[in-house]
Amino acid sequence: MDFVLEKVYAIKKEEIPQYAKHLMLGGGTRGGPVLKRGKGCWVEDIDGKRYIDCTSQSWALYLGYANDEINKIIWEHSQNLTHVHQGFDTLPRFALAKKLAQIAPEKLNRVSFTVGGGPAVEAGMKIAIKNREGAQEFICLYDSYHGVTLGTMGASWVSTMTSGRFIGGARFNRVTRQFIRVPNPYCYRCPLELDPRSCELMCLKLLRITIEKGINGPTAAVILEPVQASGGQVAALKLIDLLEKGVLQNCRDMGDYLGSELNKLRGEFPQMGDVRQAGLHIGIEFVHDPVTKEPYGELLAEVRKVGFKNGIIFGVGGAAKNVLKIKPPLNITREETDEVLLRFRKSMIDAIEAEGRNRK
Repeated sequence: MDFVLEKVYAIKKEEIPQYAKHLMLGGGTRGGPVLKRGKGCWVEDIDGKRYIDCTSQSWALYLGYANDEINKIIWEHSQNLTHVHQGFDTLPRFALAKKLAQIAPEKLNRVSFTVGGGPAVEAGMKIAIKNREGAQEFICLYDSYHGVTLGTMGASWVSTMTSGRFIGGARFNRVTRQFIRVPNPYCYRCPLELDPRSCELMCLKLLRITIEKGINGPTAAVILEPVQASGGQVAALKLIDLLEKGVLQNCRDMGDYLGSELNKLRGEFPQMGDVRQAGLHIGIEFVHDPVTKEPYGELLAEVRKVGFKNGIIFGVGGAAKNVLKIKPPLNITREETDEVLLRFRKSMIDAIEAEGRNRK
């Protein structure tokens, strides 16, 4: 091991506060373990405790920690180049642009690479304004998340308002743009209080009315995504290659199995008000009562906390912080999926008991 890494990994647990005081905290839900190494779906902290990670680290680890094939291609390419700025081109940049153009629908056949999701959304906003003369307004959903740059934080509920309380990002309202907002297509908790079986897609009608009559001038764009969350990528060309070679079928199979088993647990735990998913992207909405659907963020926080003790890492989402996210690597095995279910159920039992004690 290189001596620089030796010094890093030699930092003792009791010394961490002296280092941590110099670190500005980033986004996301804090309070997890200090991680040291990982492999596949499993990650280990500095105390040697192992966890099965149901976050895929904001989806940047779609194939898990330290994937051998991903690591190999990163190492091989690093022997030739590690970085060039945008003024120069490289063969991998050309190849990835062409591959993404082939995957994208119809006329979306040109790619601009940015440093993250927020800048990517901003780049799209610039193109939308440029391509539609006189258009300045953008539409987003009530509970959307599209980044925390000055250009995008106005479209992100987490940066402006959450559950009726203004938080840190609101102080930048004077220097960030304001967005036109429309209701989420949120059938479990319809913002229009309609029944999805008879509503005739009223949320879509409201979007159309807003575009046609609710804005003084042409709309530049509507910004939305099928799964509301953050995300990342690494070694994109190789990742796409591996996804196309069978990983997506595993995602479908394990997603169907995990979703089915989680829905069965709703009979045991009525606090699991809703289970919704797209493959292995799963959200479980916690409620006090399945009839009133009152958000139960306190229980979710307890599930996450005891989950660490039980060796499993969950994500947290939702405007009321009451949606537990389970999104393991797409190549998770059946045995590991069963382990997720086992540890989730135990965490539910432990959390409900702890929440009961807290209320006494």
